[in-house]
Amino acid sequence: MCKAFILLFFPLLLCGQVRDVPLVMYATGPIDYEGGTPGTSVSVYTGTYLTGQGALSLGEDATLEAVSGDRFVRLSEPGRYPISELFEQEPKSDGFIDRFINFVRRGLDQSASTEDLEHAYQENQGNISGLGDAGLSGLLPFGGSLFPVITTFTWPEDDAATSYRLRVVDSLTEAVVLTATARDTSVQLDLAGLYLQDDRRYYWEVFPNAAPSNTPSRLGAQAPAVAGTRIYFTFRTRDRSEVLAPVTELSIYRGTASEAQRRLLEAMALEEADYLYAADRAYRDGLAQEPDNPVIRRAYAAFLSRWNQRSRARTMIQLR
Repeated sequence: MCKAFILLFFPLLLCGQVRDVPLVMYATGPIDYEGGTPGTSVSVYTGTYLTGQGALSLGEDATLEAVSGDRFVRLSEPGRYPISELFEQEPKSDGFIDRFINFVRRGLDQSASTEDLEHAYQENQGNISGLGDAGLSGLLPFGGSLFPVITTFTWPEDDAATSYRLRVVDSLTEAVVLTATARDTSVQLDLAGLYLQDDRRYYWEVFPNAAPSNTPSRLGAQAPAVAGTRIYFTFRTRDRSEVLAPVTELSIYRGTASEAQRRLLEAMALEEADYLYAADRAYRDGLAQEPDNPVIRRAYAAFLSRWNQRSRARTMIQLR
């Protein structure tokens, strides 16, 4: 039997249709929820599921935003709001909010435990191109499509390296588009200034340049080969604003008081369009706005795990 209760920050296990259970995407100020038991109430926070047929009570200076069944509602006036009437007057979207709810709940499911993070990666393995022995850990961008903008390429540190050599290569012809040398573990490249063709696949790789060794080597021994991890991506001339235009016109995007929620909406749209680097930036920007927002933090952890950034994913949610 289903019980009327609230699960804070954890995936919801309910009988029936989970998609219709209201999920609080943003909450600030004094907000209580009476879940059906007379005389009892609990505080409501960002990430709370509102189960049962209770009522919300908003105090002064409180704001609540919730989604359910392809609808979005924002409350900012003090008062009591029965859950059964919360979404009655709100128009349905064209399906985007429904997709957004599923996206958020998938993120909560995939980041519920270390095992769930691993499972999220295993489910997505076939979509990851460019894996080497070191995997994709610490590498950015880690695939997908890239816009013609300034892009920061990042890789793990090599203790023996004095500098690094980065190459961008046409995956079809093996023609080297760019070679750059960096002393640090990152370099910024303006992709708009490179001779990259629209809808064409490339890969980037990094080679550590080690300092000469004074240790004698065995006569006839060959120097160890330095192998980079190839990370494939597709270059597209499409502007970022074109990808996000449908999202920025939605009532949930324009109506929310949370910049982190706007970044989360953008991250979903960007990942759906395969712009993984841009999606990663959207998550980071959202967390910069609201570092303690559990919804975007958990969604980001799931995103990282799907794309084999599992150590970072575990750090994001601080699982033990």
